[in-house]
Amino acid sequence: MTERTLVPVDVKNPVQALQTLNTPYAASTQLATEAKLLDDVVAEIDDVSQAYALMIVHMTPARMVELLAEREELSSAAILTCPFETVVDTLVFYFQKHGAEETHHDALLRWMMKLTEHGDFMDILEQPIGDATVIEHACAAVWAESGSVDMMTADRFEQIGINPEDAFDILSDMFTDGKFPKLLEHVVGLSPRRASTELEQLEQSKDKFTEARRAVDAATDSVLD
Repeated sequence: MTERTLVPVDVKNPVQALQTLNTPYAASTQLATEAKLLDDVVAEIDDVSQAYALMIVHMTPARMVELLAEREELSSAAILTCPFETVVDTLVFYFQKHGAEETHHDALLRWMMKLTEHGDFMDILEQPIGDATVIEHACAAVWAESGSVDMMTADRFEQIGINPEDAFDILSDMFTDGKFPKLLEHVVGLSPRRASTELEQLEQSKDKFTEARRAVDAATDSVLD
């Protein structure tokens, strides 16, 4: 792909702008600027389906994913217009690019916070990334962030769009099998002994959550009656 020098991008002219952004600037430091410009262009297009249609016509898939990944946890109108397949490709690209440069679980949770606004969020959760689905990676990331099961909260799962009860079941399977997604291997260090301890704590946490949820439901029903 031929590099170009910095030229103006008119966000009011989406076709010209996307064609211009399809080729990288000569200076690699401009990548963040280009990613922001892509979002500005998409934000000017009222029809979401038209925005993505223009993107796939005037940009290569590889270039689109490169710019989407550059936005990281920042708000992004562009990624919210893309189908879930492109979103997953963007996540894969991001983590392949950064490798061990940062703590994966923190980065993944930042992405999840942003993607909860996506119209196909539930489909995104079920897509595979390497040896696990997005929802499995996310549940493992919450556990890694917390440091242990007894430090996890149901609210944290809800913040990233995951039902806590589903998360408990997913983590239970992981602790039972002693296998976590490879994406998180370097922060987990899950020994059989620790897996057994965490599994026991998980069952207690799940019971407490279920009891609390029932109490809230009962209180709500009482108010409605």
